[in-house]
Amino acid sequence: MKLQEFNQLLVRLSEQPLLADEAKALRDVATVLEQHADADVDALVAKLSTVKIKAKAARKVAGGSKGPAKRKPKFTPAEIEQATSEAIEKVRSSFYDDEAFRAAITEITSEARVDKNGAALVFATFFPPNLLAEGTAKRSVLKQLKDERQTKVLRERRIGSAPEPQS
Repeated sequence: MKLQEFNQLLVRLSEQPLLADEAKALRDVATVLEQHADADVDALVAKLSTVKIKAKAARKVAGGSKGPAKRKPKFTPAEIEQATSEAIEKVRSSFYDDEAFRAAITEITSEARVDKNGAALVFATFFPPNLLAEGTAKRSVLKQLKDERQTKVLRERRIGSAPEPQS
């Protein structure tokens, strides 16, 4: 059987009642096989049995490459230190104001110059660093900072040593 005949069979199958992604898959294979209409199916099967097919995520089926992978921006140690200092100051100035604290954490989360080490330093400025797990991701460090801060603020408000929230 020639690939042209097999291709026609695939097209007819794709027109049958199938799930949308199944019909699309059959049409995609048919489109690729159109280029090799004169070859035998047996030759194709023999060739495909020797080829390793990469995972779908590892390659793009049609349309070529997207180009080189994007790299994280590189920052100088001074820029990183400055951003970390600013993050510490934001947390310090908003520590007892719930809304301002949430805004500060959101801003620190999106700040690329504050990495997980910078977030750990922010945490260690306000809480004992031994509370923090080793190698914790930036988001996890900031979540733990929010949780520890919430506990501390509520405890201090309960005993009357923290400022009351502003309405």
